[in-house]
Amino acid sequence: MPDDLQAFEDELTESAEQDVRDGFSSTLFFREVERFGGQQTLGAVFGACCHLILKGASGFGRLWEAGHPERTLEHVGHNNPQFHHLFAGADVLAKCQERLSDGPEVAS
Repeated sequence: MPDDLQAFEDELTESAEQDVRDGFSSTLFFREVERFGGQQTLGAVFGACCHLILKGASGFGRLWEAGHPERTLEHVGHNNPQFHHLFAGADVLAKCQERLSDGPEVAS
């Protein structure tokens, strides 16, 4: 795995582990990242793997409402420029920005 992709997945894991320490269940998130990898999981929240869209949105909503949008998958992908090239050519980053700006009511 390339270093930047590993660093992205490490950031996602660190965020999810903090969620668990704060009482959120991140079982689905860990399973999806393990199964698909962090890059595909973020892309899938907004893209082709429709089975992830609602699940991603519900986790985002719970973290948003708890005042922790900085721990969302969207934040880790969007607010770390060193990871932007992992999503080049896709509108994933624009959709992350939209969701982070407007909250969980933004449709995927």
